[in-house]
Amino acid sequence: MTFQSPYAFGFILIILGVAALVTFFAYRNSGFDKPFNIVLPALRWIGLTAVGLLLLNPVIRDTSVTEERPLLIWLQDESESVILNEDSAEFVESYQEWANTSINRLEEKYDVLQYGFDKEVTAASGVFDGTASNIELAVREALLRLDGRNAEGIVLATDGITNSGRPLTSVQTNLHPIHSITLGDTSEYFDIQVVRLTGNKVAYTGNTTPIRLDFEVLGGTARSVNVALKSGGMQVAQQRVSVNNQRGSTTFEVSSDSSGIRVYSVEIEALENESNFANNSRTIDIEFTDKKKRILLVSQSPHPDIAAIRLPLLEDEANEVEVISMEGWSEANAPKYDLVVFHGVVPNGELAEFVEITDVSILLMTTVQAPFMEWEVSLNRLSGAPMLDRFADVTPRINESFGSFEVDQSWVRKLRSYPPLNAEIHGESSFGFWTPVLFADFGNVSTQTPLVALSEKEGRRLAWLNGEGWWRIRTYSYAEFGTHQPYDKWILGLYDWLLTKPGADRLEVEVPRNARRNEAIRFVARPKDEALNPVKNASVKFTVTRNGEPVAEQNMAEAGTGRYVSQLESLSPGDYRYRISTDIGGEVLSEAGVFSVSDIKLEELDTRARSKELAAISGNSGGVNVHFSQRDNLIDQLMDRETKVVLHESESTESLLSKWWPYVLILLVFTAEWALRKREGRV
Repeated sequence: MTFQSPYAFGFILIILGVAALVTFFAYRNSGFDKPFNIVLPALRWIGLTAVGLLLLNPVIRDTSVTEERPLLIWLQDESESVILNEDSAEFVESYQEWANTSINRLEEKYDVLQYGFDKEVTAASGVFDGTASNIELAVREALLRLDGRNAEGIVLATDGITNSGRPLTSVQTNLHPIHSITLGDTSEYFDIQVVRLTGNKVAYTGNTTPIRLDFEVLGGTARSVNVALKSGGMQVAQQRVSVNNQRGSTTFEVSSDSSGIRVYSVEIEALENESNFANNSRTIDIEFTDKKKRILLVSQSPHPDIAAIRLPLLEDEANEVEVISMEGWSEANAPKYDLVVFHGVVPNGELAEFVEITDVSILLMTTVQAPFMEWEVSLNRLSGAPMLDRFADVTPRINESFGSFEVDQSWVRKLRSYPPLNAEIHGESSFGFWTPVLFADFGNVSTQTPLVALSEKEGRRLAWLNGEGWWRIRTYSYAEFGTHQPYDKWILGLYDWLLTKPGADRLEVEVPRNARRNEAIRFVARPKDEALNPVKNASVKFTVTRNGEPVAEQNMAEAGTGRYVSQLESLSPGDYRYRISTDIGGEVLSEAGVFSVSDIKLEELDTRARSKELAAISGNSGGVNVHFSQRDNLIDQLMDRETKVVLHESESTESLLSKWWPYVLILLVFTAEWALRKREGRV
């Protein structure tokens, strides 16, 4: 502890001198006998000096050192799959006793924080009743709590089964060691499970459409299995499917003579000695419709961007796509299409007139050779757009207020690391009549130039893709995600908007048609005004009934501009009806439909512990993986592990004026002087 003053040392000398001078004049002719002629002046000088020094506002500077022990986070999987194949009561009791003993032992060396998790992260409860598992979320939150601390890592006690959130392979392993204890069922029992069931979302009446099943055999062998296709509680078809290299697949062709949604379930016959039947079946729904959507792509010359906008359309047989060159264009044939796409086309008089007056939806894709200006000067329909002044390499930026269809914002943010688009930009602060989906960023400069934009006027819909290089975005998306789905999803959202008649989609809803018991079911609504702009602060009501009886009634919560969300959990198996409604300016918009909940628990679909995956996570992070039977080995290794204690030095300053004891000392000094003077009869 040290004393410091903001004033120079010379002020202290002045105070000492002034105190001595005042004392001298006070006691020069006092006539006190020894020792009072020394003690009394000394007390007076000490008191005056103390008062003077206190007026200089000295501060006390104190330095302290604290120890930070190594921090360890214990993550406990509390989902029900951990105990599905155990004598649950006995296991929970013995496991909790061991866990408490082990944590107490670790606390001799570490600071230990305990958390439990299923689909969310909470305080550890010791109750294994979670209906889903999100291991990646639990590890991510633990890493956030370790950030900036004297971290020694994470102890992850789990069976490795994750059926909520991101896959187990996405767990971050490059920050701190993750020590894992493999719980649950590690035996290789015989099991047949559905890997995937795929089919078209939309098919056409009178035509057949395929439903493909892929399955695998685990922990045993099978030469062939019976697979049944059912719909409406009736068996539609059955096949005997061969198994090769523990895998099998088959395809059913289905059809319908009437439009509407049909739900199909594929069931694999349970074999002898199979212990888990919950993953032997899966459902899929197909919407049968009477009319295909016809799309015409018109290009000035071949270009890879044409494939980037054409291939996503071919994934759905609801779309009939035709590609022609500008030479084959005929205005007479155009009205038979639902959408016409122009790529790199410089409009002539006939084409400009068609775009000006047509009711067919239009998508313009401009290029360096065919810039937007060529269209703007030819069409009154495009007047009022900002003047574009140059081409540049740009990256996309999401329009936060856009809500006409969903765009994955996390995917758009990743596009900054992809090759740029070569697009037109302008320096104005307005985007005119366009409703931007994506903006163009020029380096670190965020512009108001639309990169993808929509316009709707007098019942006619128009969209604009600004620039070239979309094929690179689709290719790089595939390289990063192993699928074109992120790119295809947003481009198909753009197509859906263009192919929907204005006014018919003023209340868009997203409702899963099939869900599993205990699964969180999410409902999304997007109401729009008459200009098809997202509506903020709307009152959106959501009701669910079963057999005419109310099950839930909620006001949907706004989550983003014009986007409203509700979520239901713990619905019992059965068929349900929903209704979503809202009042926009006195006009009631509503959507109703059905969905079903199957009697399958997420945690029962596959109960085998993921030993190899957990071992890989621990190995990649520098941690240790042990089976539950060797759990004490991990605790021993952690106790023997070399750790460090971090010393934190901190300084504190406090004004002496804020302390009470200087005033008491000064009072005591002057009191002592007064008492001695009184004793000598000089007061």
